[in-house]
Amino acid sequence: MNQQDAPRLLTLLEFAKVMFSLQYNESYEILSFHKDLETELMKRVTGKTSKNLFICMPPRFGKSVLGIRVFTSWILSIFPDSKFIIAANTSDLARDHVKEIRNVIRSDWYQRLFPYGAKFKQNKIKKKKTEILSSSTRSDHFATLQGGEVKGIGLGGLITGFGAGQKRPGFAGCIFCDDLLKEQDCFSPTQRDIAYNWFKNTISSRKNKDDTPMILIMQRLHPDDLVGRLLNEEPQKWDIINIPALDPATQKSNWEKAKSTASLLEMQSSEIELDKYLFLAKYQQTPTMDISSAIKAHWWVKYRGNAPYHEITTRIITMDTAYKAKTYNDESVMQLWGLAQGDKAYLLDMDHGRWEFPELLERTKQFYKKHNKILYDRRLGNLYIEDKASGTSLAQTLQREGVPAKLWLPINTEPKDKMSRVLEATRFIAAGRVLLPDDKPFTNDFIRQCSEFSPEGVTHDDMVDAMTMALMIWRRMGAK
Repeated sequence: MNQQDAPRLLTLLEFAKVMFSLQYNESYEILSFHKDLETELMKRVTGKTSKNLFICMPPRFGKSVLGIRVFTSWILSIFPDSKFIIAANTSDLARDHVKEIRNVIRSDWYQRLFPYGAKFKQNKIKKKKTEILSSSTRSDHFATLQGGEVKGIGLGGLITGFGAGQKRPGFAGCIFCDDLLKEQDCFSPTQRDIAYNWFKNTISSRKNKDDTPMILIMQRLHPDDLVGRLLNEEPQKWDIINIPALDPATQKSNWEKAKSTASLLEMQSSEIELDKYLFLAKYQQTPTMDISSAIKAHWWVKYRGNAPYHEITTRIITMDTAYKAKTYNDESVMQLWGLAQGDKAYLLDMDHGRWEFPELLERTKQFYKKHNKILYDRRLGNLYIEDKASGTSLAQTLQREGVPAKLWLPINTEPKDKMSRVLEATRFIAAGRVLLPDDKPFTNDFIRQCSEFSPEGVTHDDMVDAMTMALMIWRRMGAK
């Protein structure tokens, strides 16, 4: 190829504008932090640094689009033999990245503008008069004619026989990790360990040469998330680019379209611990665990006399059970809740104590019988028992005796750990939508235990667990 025939190489951000215009018929807005991100990525491409890179940015600021999809498509237009691994918290997200990159590369505009860029093998399969490129049909992987590859994998998956980068000199691909820790799992040490161990034991060993960079793209969620832990263990191996949503100097949003200044300032000054924590962590990239008391005592709203049963659409019982009846164990707790769909949740009754299994079974049956009546044409709903400790056996025994007991565990979209569930619950409590009886003897004990709950742990949190279970069930019913 003569020099005069060579197309001018587009910069990464120039390519982004072309890609969005021709692939999606959209404009691509370039802000100052996009230029900062381009600068850091180019240091890896040009070999100015051998360090890995953390990209810490707020959600919806386009970090994965620019850092993974645009960057990979652009590199393959210049170095079509490059090999990439894209790891994400789910296999679906990893496949989405691979699919979008593949669609860009096989588009007419890409092939026209980059004649020396990545190409697919032209082995065609006839199927209902439609020609399909056989090299690009797998959802999590594709290969280029020049020896390049892109492989997607979800957290926990196995990856064998594939590595990122090439053994030739110069940049030839990298390993991406995209938000390996889910937001709802950030307070769970177990989930943080799963992300860390999988990264260290599986992903970080898939480099075809030592200087193949790893690029971790995340929103910060916890001081001990993957970024925090790796910075503590091996800071000399990493550079970091932190993009806050709210500029600390100007107190204005760095991208008003993605997250408004007004909403960020509201979170910053919020009384709700979850809002303040998420502002510092996922929006400012400075997670801190200074949550002293997640549930403020003055948030609770009380009702006098009978609850407005005519407004309540569902009554349920939630239970948190302990292993044994010794004084140092948590109590077993059963709570009756009245749920007004999408509006308010009323704590109607509660029983708690330290009971061996036979007494626990009898107390549960009595509590259910007491409230199993028709009110305003509505029957008592299910009795939910957390699937742990003695709860499993209790539910099975109750079912055999005709009580509609159901085991409860968080679903995929709900936090697995109790701290996250408590912080989610504070949205309802602080808004005055969770009401307590003013004249019941258990109310003060309930408020006290909730006020004492903190990330550092407390001696007893059984009432809190039963409460958050009820509010998670309420959310599934449509409360927002």
